[in-house]
Amino acid sequence: MKTLFLLFVLVSCDQLASRGDLEFETQAPLMVETEVSFTELKEKVLAPNRCLNCHGFLANEEEVLERVEPGRPELSILYILLESGNMPLGGPKVSDEDLAFLKVYIEQLDSLDE
Repeated sequence: MKTLFLLFVLVSCDQLASRGDLEFETQAPLMVETEVSFTELKEKVLAPNRCLNCHGFLANEEEVLERVEPGRPELSILYILLESGNMPLGGPKVSDEDLAFLKVYIEQLDSLDE
């Protein structure tokens, strides 16, 4: 009986999908490196998102390190401001891919200290 029910469900879903009644949301997975250098962060996130236009000091890694909590993006002011959409001021929100890139950079800082 269970097999018959499962077969019915699968056939029904297949028919709905072929008619276009079912919508499946597909998203490409975020592809982020497991290690991010400061140069990569600057070139792929800070510069394209116009962070350096107003905050030129962020071109210096020491300045960025003052604004992050190694290993803790959720406590890092740089990450918090970008994730919340408060920065860049007047610009489009930073993409999820760029946020993931920044997150990897901050998370790896904790392992670099060990």
